[in-house]
Amino acid sequence: TRTVLQFCVTSLTKPLLYLSTLSVLPAISGVHERHTVQQPEVVENWRGLNGQHGGYLQSKFVAEYLCQLARNVGCPVVIVRPGFISWSTKTGIGCRGDWLDRLMQGLLEAGCAPEVDAHLDITPVDFAAETLHRIASLSPSVRSATFHLCSPQQLTPLPKIFSGAFPELV
Repeated sequence: TRTVLQFCVTSLTKPLLYLSTLSVLPAISGVHERHTVQQPEVVENWRGLNGQHGGYLQSKFVAEYLCQLARNVGCPVVIVRPGFISWSTKTGIGCRGDWLDRLMQGLLEAGCAPEVDAHLDITPVDFAAETLHRIASLSPSVRSATFHLCSPQQLTPLPKIFSGAFPELV
């Protein structure tokens, strides 16, 4: 991220569309009870993680912090935070071997699905691609915005995902 940002600010300033993750939000106290999240809340709270959320999330926090520093010196940086990018709504094709795919494969092989009180914000890959294209085409006036690609509805409960994917296991 640092090298890309250095490129963006050398010579002629170039805009950057940075793909982050909605996973940076749960570390912020009370985020699920609100409809808006202020960008400074995210970049200021990454230091409080202390390893509790894993290296991936910490790397996203650091990258967003660097993007915010670049914004502060005038570099147009758009941050986009999708949920778990999943299968296409049109073809059903997705990324083989990612976390969600491996979870579903493991459940299918085990022949069972856990009863858990957990939710996922899933972003279909075709929706993500179309939205990223639209965001990249926006006017320069929104070139330092942050977008959340999330469902306007309540997050999908894992048992519902399991029952839809594997009705015979639930």
